[in-house]
Amino acid sequence: MHPTEEHLITLKKYFGHKEFRPMQWEIIRSIIEDKKDNCVVMATGYGKSLCYQYPPVYCGGLGIVISPLISLMQDQVLSLKMRNIPACYLGSAQSDKSLILDNLLAGKFKLVYMTPEWCTNEFGLSIIEKLMNITVVAIDEAHCVSQWGFDFRTSYRNLGKLRKVLPEVPFLTLTATATPQVRQDICSSLHLRNPQLICTSFDRPNLFLSVSTKGLDLLTDLRNFINQQNLKNSGRGSTIIYCPTKKTADKIYSSLKTVGLNCNMYHAGLSNVVRQKVHDEFVQDTVPIIIATVAFGMGIDKPDVRTVIHYGAPKDIESYYQEIGRAGRDGLPSVCHTFYTQSDFTLCKSFLTSLQGNFKSHKEDMQRKMECYLQSSECRRKFILKHFSPGTKFDEVDPQSCCDNCIKSKRPSNVVECDLTEDALLMLKAVDVMYGKYGLAMYIFFLRGSSNKRLPQKFHNHELYGAGRKKTELWWKLLGCLLLREYLLEENISNFGQGWNKNNFPVKIVNLTEKGKLYMRMEGKTAHLEPTPEMLPMIKLLPRKNEDGWVDMTRYREDSVSSSGQGSEDSSSLIRNASLENKIFNELLEFRVKTAKLLNCIPYMVLDNRSIYDLSVKRPATLDELSAVEGINEAKITNFGKECIECIKNVIEEHRTGNTSKPVSAKRFLKNFVHKPATRTFKYETEEETIEHTDENNSQETGSSQDLLENDFNDDALDESFITALDEIEMNSSFSQSQDTEKTSDKITTDVEKKEIDEIVLNKDVKTQSSTSEGSSINLNNFMKCPSEISSSKRKRDNGTIASKYPSLQDMIQVNEEKKKASKKKIKL
Repeated sequence: MHPTEEHLITLKKYFGHKEFRPMQWEIIRSIIEDKKDNCVVMATGYGKSLCYQYPPVYCGGLGIVISPLISLMQDQVLSLKMRNIPACYLGSAQSDKSLILDNLLAGKFKLVYMTPEWCTNEFGLSIIEKLMNITVVAIDEAHCVSQWGFDFRTSYRNLGKLRKVLPEVPFLTLTATATPQVRQDICSSLHLRNPQLICTSFDRPNLFLSVSTKGLDLLTDLRNFINQQNLKNSGRGSTIIYCPTKKTADKIYSSLKTVGLNCNMYHAGLSNVVRQKVHDEFVQDTVPIIIATVAFGMGIDKPDVRTVIHYGAPKDIESYYQEIGRAGRDGLPSVCHTFYTQSDFTLCKSFLTSLQGNFKSHKEDMQRKMECYLQSSECRRKFILKHFSPGTKFDEVDPQSCCDNCIKSKRPSNVVECDLTEDALLMLKAVDVMYGKYGLAMYIFFLRGSSNKRLPQKFHNHELYGAGRKKTELWWKLLGCLLLREYLLEENISNFGQGWNKNNFPVKIVNLTEKGKLYMRMEGKTAHLEPTPEMLPMIKLLPRKNEDGWVDMTRYREDSVSSSGQGSEDSSSLIRNASLENKIFNELLEFRVKTAKLLNCIPYMVLDNRSIYDLSVKRPATLDELSAVEGINEAKITNFGKECIECIKNVIEEHRTGNTSKPVSAKRFLKNFVHKPATRTFKYETEEETIEHTDENNSQETGSSQDLLENDFNDDALDESFITALDEIEMNSSFSQSQDTEKTSDKITTDVEKKEIDEIVLNKDVKTQSSTSEGSSINLNNFMKCPSEISSSKRKRDNGTIASKYPSLQDMIQVNEEKKKASKKKIKL
């Protein structure tokens, strides 16, 4: 059954969409027609909220939505009211609760949001029993129900009580993160009746995934991932930097503030008032960068998060997937990058020592998969999809927009493979010789022939004593961690001294697994072990000859004009048209900020960035034309439709007469310009040749890959005890201290480099103005960066310090502008 005209009229009137997505309609139809329960696992950004908001609006009933955070409920209720859909929320601390309950019982709302704690207590259940004409009960973030989920909550487990109170009402559970085991647990715990199981792909093709180890200076690490020029413009995209501990969050916040970036910090150590203020400033585009623990995010309903950075390894693979889900929810290109060191895994493992039984084993497995993901050389997208959808076939993705490993795999390798078998066998034999009764450090003492008094004298005469002295202590530590990750070794709490040392840390011993014993019996055969990224600099490898040249992604360019075969006259026309689009886009950004203040709402609730982009291209001149734009509903036309059209008309008139004082920056112009051709030719320049690759875009699915931004944000929650524990471990763990590489450098760019930057900026400004005014073909080289370029930028490593000789254009412009504005103030970048 397809949606009728009446269904589509309601969809456009209240939600601004012309049609349903396939899975959306399948879910909605089963609720309004079949009254059927649904268990839905839907990728972030696909439109889960419409699945439970539409049925009560269309049927004229009431929808109950269970959501974990007050802040998230507040934003969604406000968004519904902006669509002329009456809604409310109920939590534990509300001053106007009596009035809300009276209106709710009187049938004045279409949707009511409740916390799991409120709806499962005796009073909440008594209110629910009195409600009439309930269309659906939706349980958002349903993975919180399952003890096997990454964010298990007892209050969610109690939601099974609602089935007894509402036996005939269809239940809808929704999550973006659930393995087959979690899905089964959700269905049984909530007593779903023969539910329809809907599982869309877990793939997020618009997210570029990349990983690197931490350098010696966090500012150097972060500089390529924080687009300073964009972040100075409201509406151009936001960044979340996740940290495993409050200590790390404080450090990054202080560093970014020192160099003048507009950022803020969020963690559980702040008061509720401060956290609410930070939340509000972020969603209202006042502050574009947030440095936070995982406490931040679940209550965010923000559209334009373009970058998610983890500065420290996430605690497990499922938490990681949920956290990167806060980027690119509109289907537009976004970047997700993780910085880590080996010590990060030690912190995460230490937290798991308090767990027991199967649950502990499950969490250890999830943490180990995170470690494998970060250290893997296979496609990161496929790695994630294999976890959530084992056995599923994967669609091929353009390596340049997939992940850093895919880019590397397409380059000719410059080294031969390394065989770790010999060293791995030495480590396993050392554990066997010492009866598996010691920690990893003792086996390293043994292999390196240490005279440390802690090493029993009886092992000094063994033939393996000192067999590994040619390798460093760090090498053996990293190899030991690799063997633990691959299940060749295992860690257990010692029974000696009740398992705790005098510093109240667990005493761990490392022994062989059955897999490790089998590996030892394979002596003489090569069993592949892939070295971790930290090990690679320590390995002496023979260079592999490269006859074809090296593909340098730092010289990436996307030359749409020249590849299209059009002459300079057509190119000039396209340039002028793109310039107008950009002006309209910028004016509409300002228009929505002003309108949001008047309506007392969040800017994206007025117009999201995708709608603004469509408006800048289509340029509606009447209300009827405005209503045809995707995302524009009846309420928006009524509230500010005329003003929106007037804004567009004014920009067009200014552009026609030339009455404008603001030149169009090359960067902004290009963002709009490159969407024109459906087929784009990428040129990768080497010293010897130019390689052309044609990429076909599916504009119907995600829109142009370089379109400007919008999103509908939905997030997950916090295990604050985890963060507190990690803070304590970080301060006390000697292993963490020995592995610490965050040695801050106050000066990243030398005076000579800054002089070079100024010269490059001036040269580029002259060339850009000249080519634009003459209407000739534009050389796009060095103006645009795709997500893949960020992770593959050519860097020089000198004693572990990353140094980029040629910064991005955004960095150049930033330096130049700051010098002009504050000549007396020395800016550190």
